Amino acid sequence: MQSGSISGDIMPLDVDTAIAKPVAATPFRLFSDREFLTLSVPEQIALQVADRILAEQLAPGEHIVEQELAESFKVSRGPIREAIRILEREGLVTVQPRRGALVRQLSPQDLRDLAELQEGLLALALGRLQQAAPAWLAETLRQALLDLLQAHEGGDADVFLSIADSLIERLSRQAGNRRLYHMLYSVALQTLCYRRQTFGVIAERQRCLQRWSQELAAL
Repeated sequence: MQSGSISGDIMPLDVDTAIAKPVAATPFRLFSDREFLTLSVPEQIALQVADRILAEQLAPGEHIVEQELAESFKVSRGPIREAIRILEREGLVTVQPRRGALVRQLSPQDLRDLAELQEGLLALALGRLQQAAPAWLAETLRQALLDLLQAHEGGDADVFLSIADSLIERLSRQAGNRRLYHMLYSVALQTLCYRRQTFGVIAERQRCLQRWSQELAAL
């Protein structure tokens, strides 16, 4: 695939194709709480393009050409424009005057802001769970820590990311606040590619392990 546009190798709109290409190493995926067949055509297109963005098949700053998408998915440009609006709303693309849609490229300040937001939201979710004190919470954290440690020692950043994200997804889902859950989900989608790179660094994995060890000790 050449940089600068989406090439024609995106498969036409097809249920089997869409379901067969989930994003690896994370529970976070656009429309993950809905069955594919319940999605509108623009939502189906947005899902497949989002999968390519989250799998880093489309690079930050890469141009998304409406006409190429329309030809690839065998639809008019109307559903493509609606799909792009969905991706823009989810923070995965930006639309610029005279340039069109681009895969969103986060600045260092964007990443700091989103990391701070995620920390605050996760702290709120954990606070709600600690008040409720469900029986599964301590065991869930303990098992996740063991799994994270094993992935860290094995140097497997993708598995480490998958475990960390699965833990965040479960804790935020069980916190009992749908708005909180969807906000955390949105941040996770926007930062997925960057967090995958981050966990390739040993010190960052160690920092994550320390954080969850402290949360377990606080219970």
